Amino acid sequence: MSRRVIVTGGSGKAGRHIIQYLLDQGHHVLNLDLAPLPGDLGNQVHTLKVDLTDGGQVYSSILSHFKLTEPFSEPVNSPPDAVIHLAGIARNMLVPDIETYRVNTSSAFNIIEASCRLGVKKIILASTVCTYGVTYAEGDVDFPSFPVDEDIDVNPMDVYALSKVCCEKVGRSFARRFGIDIYALRIGAVIAPDEYEKSFQGYVNDPSKWKAHGWSYTDARDLGKMCSLAIGTDGLGFQIFNATNDHITNMRNTSEFLREQCPNTPFTREMEPREAPMSNQKIKRLLGFEQDHEWTKPTNRRIKELEDENQRLRQLLQEARKDGQETNVNSAHSSSSAQVAVESTQRQWSAEDSLEPPTGSARDELASETSPSLLAEAPQMNQASYHGPTSVLFDNLSRLNVKGTDEDFPTSDSNNIRCMLVAESARQRQLETVNFATGALDFDGVEPSLGMELLSIYWTRQPHAGLIVYRTVFMRDMACGGPYFSKLLLNAMYYSASKHCSSTAIRHEAKDINTAGWSFRQRFTEILRDQFDQSRITSIQALLIMSSSLFSRCDERSVSWLYAGNAFNMLIDMGIHVRRGTSRSMNSEELEVRRRVFWGAFLIDKLLCLYQGRHPNLRLSDSNIPLVFYDDYEELEHFNPISFCAAGEPSVLPSYNLSLLEHLCRLSIVMERIHSQVYSTSHSTQPSDHLPNDIKLLQLELEEWRRELPPQLDFVSCKAKLKPLPYNLAMLATYNLLVILVFRLLLSHTGPSPGSLENEALVTCCRAASEISQILQIHEKLYILGSETFVLCYAAHISATIHIHVLAHHGNQFGHREALSVCLGALDRHKAVYSSARRAREILHRLMADMGVSVEADAVVSPAVALPRTTGSLSVLGDTPGWQGRNDGDDHSPSLSTLLEPHGELGFPDFDATSIMENLRGTSGISESWFNVSEQTMLWDVYDDGFQSTWDVEN
Repeated sequence: MSRRVIVTGGSGKAGRHIIQYLLDQGHHVLNLDLAPLPGDLGNQVHTLKVDLTDGGQVYSSILSHFKLTEPFSEPVNSPPDAVIHLAGIARNMLVPDIETYRVNTSSAFNIIEASCRLGVKKIILASTVCTYGVTYAEGDVDFPSFPVDEDIDVNPMDVYALSKVCCEKVGRSFARRFGIDIYALRIGAVIAPDEYEKSFQGYVNDPSKWKAHGWSYTDARDLGKMCSLAIGTDGLGFQIFNATNDHITNMRNTSEFLREQCPNTPFTREMEPREAPMSNQKIKRLLGFEQDHEWTKPTNRRIKELEDENQRLRQLLQEARKDGQETNVNSAHSSSSAQVAVESTQRQWSAEDSLEPPTGSARDELASETSPSLLAEAPQMNQASYHGPTSVLFDNLSRLNVKGTDEDFPTSDSNNIRCMLVAESARQRQLETVNFATGALDFDGVEPSLGMELLSIYWTRQPHAGLIVYRTVFMRDMACGGPYFSKLLLNAMYYSASKHCSSTAIRHEAKDINTAGWSFRQRFTEILRDQFDQSRITSIQALLIMSSSLFSRCDERSVSWLYAGNAFNMLIDMGIHVRRGTSRSMNSEELEVRRRVFWGAFLIDKLLCLYQGRHPNLRLSDSNIPLVFYDDYEELEHFNPISFCAAGEPSVLPSYNLSLLEHLCRLSIVMERIHSQVYSTSHSTQPSDHLPNDIKLLQLELEEWRRELPPQLDFVSCKAKLKPLPYNLAMLATYNLLVILVFRLLLSHTGPSPGSLENEALVTCCRAASEISQILQIHEKLYILGSETFVLCYAAHISATIHIHVLAHHGNQFGHREALSVCLGALDRHKAVYSSARRAREILHRLMADMGVSVEADAVVSPAVALPRTTGSLSVLGDTPGWQGRNDGDDHSPSLSTLLEPHGELGFPDFDATSIMENLRGTSGISESWFNVSEQTMLWDVYDDGFQSTWDVEN
């Protein structure tokens, strides 16, 4: 029989499954909540936004229409057949205790009173097993007796459970007063279908964690069945039911397990071998409940894991019997598993395409040289706990599976794997449109078109941030609630993209662009409270994205650093940084996700350390993940100019995203060596004569990286005049600022070294600074204001410091004043988007004042240093047409074609560096500050006011 049912709080995890079950049973549902239902469920069920602590709103909503039709088709003032009250503060410490108590008790009272007075005959209240006083007890408390049934006296210590006890008392009173049925369901830990493999197993494997829930659980779908049975069962008056599933969350005999865990707790009866300690006998007896979902029922994925593990152990046993030597378990699977399956979970990995160690004596430190006996073992599929070889929990048998090479690569043709992943990505791109049109995508309450715009902006931003989230699986799971989608991650992506979105709807103050995305950050913080202590891939991604955004946009250095640190710790906890001995049980899609997460995190780590002047958390020597991405669908995908160009400008350029990401990751490897070899704290205590050799090796690595760039990624070096994409500009700017950070140390080197090295250092720093200035001009010509990536802001600052010091010593003979003007102009533009740009510019102006430098013509007031003019075809910035500076009303900046001319303005073939160095050393005061920069053992932090002190002129 179809009933009209009001559900409060139906947009939550339990509510969504309850509503879906009621719809499947033919009932009509109205959702009362502050947030809408996601996806297709939101299209089927109307959500009425109601503050349940307001009695007037509750009275009005109880008699509301269920559907918005024109005209209304339902009778007015017709009460529903039943009300299911789920809404409220879901646990302790989401808000202060007094607010938890107020919201939960007042909302329950309002719902119960209004329903009773308006003629509702059935009310179902969501209570909790926390009322038994163990879950949120002050200290370790045992249950009064086993099994835990509804007759046990409830006397909880915490406010959340206390508020639920009050709700039960109110329900009992009104049921007696009005003679209706009110059933209170004491719900256990609610487990959604996707959580069994994602987090549930972690509790099963660690029984101590599940004591708080009485080693029992409630399947979200079975909870829907319990509510449906409660609606259909009349005449019981007021009742309390334990709403839990049948079985204990352990594989052992229940009585034996409980006597071991709680030796002092008495038993009131003998229990079934696997009966749940939270007894559900009453709800089975009075409502006729029978569970449909058992946690021990293996999934197809788990079956495949067990088959693979069985095969692996058999092979190990055979090899051990033969000669006892180290085994190789790369055995072939049966012919049935070798077939290409419809689901990606059946795909296998081969031993191809591993990352080869870079050539050259300075680049052979990769993890492939690690001894097999010391390889750390990553966690099994359902465990989020990584243990290295020094841990007592290290699986010494499983690590035999890893020989330091290619255990997690496909055994079949890698092209087949690539084709399958690319085909799936192409299919999912098409389904994005379908899912959007049908309302299947969960935008977490954001208007769908706005949500899709924000996601589109996100995918077009910096590759290391965009590609850390594998779009194929994220958008797929966004439509079906899969494991690679979470609202925490969604809101982090929203916030990251919000600063580049023109919509005023996402601003806290419509006229202030700096308040864009404020609500997304609030939502992120709210969700994080429940997820910060659980290691998940989506949490790692979300924390890294927010870390980058908060650093570059909000000047919140500490919060950014802590978010990133938590993400790196989660990554290690999950073993994402190592190849695992059981990686054959992982499908190609999962490995693709993990690789992108690791390398994206590795790159973000190095960039944050670069910006903040700190040292890396993730080290290449501690990992052995190959730099290989099999799904290259994004490589030739058209560049989306949504956040870079004016609206309506089409793009037919390929984005080359995968190539760019790979080369950025390779550059980050060099970046780590720069940190560890010349900017480490311990390096300052080593003999100074080591510095030139270290820098020479780093120079070789940087030069090799630049030579290996394909033409489409290096518009400066290639002969074709390609239109550079913003990502390319940012990557080349990163390269050049690394060159400056390496070579500037030689300028302050006071130990014995060949003069040619110092000459080369000065010329190289000038060339790199000039190339950065050229990159800034090209970006300004091609792309809209505010579209710059943060690395351009940092590069502008680093480049400007070089221009200032050259100007301070020998004026504008080489055009550095114009180049400095470009850098300062770029920082002026950047400060609208990045808080740090304003501070960086202030630091530069103080440095210019101290050193007597100005960007105005003939305004350099530092001591005049006569530099010999070079002869021959000197190609310096000051002699190149177009580099005449920029001023309002008269733009003499070079044309785009001139700027794109390869090497057009970057050469210093006849630069007399020796004379400049001699003059610099002989200049009082200024040279002192210039040549003592090596006292800074860390990289430059553009946020640190103390940065300027290393350049101050002593008066």
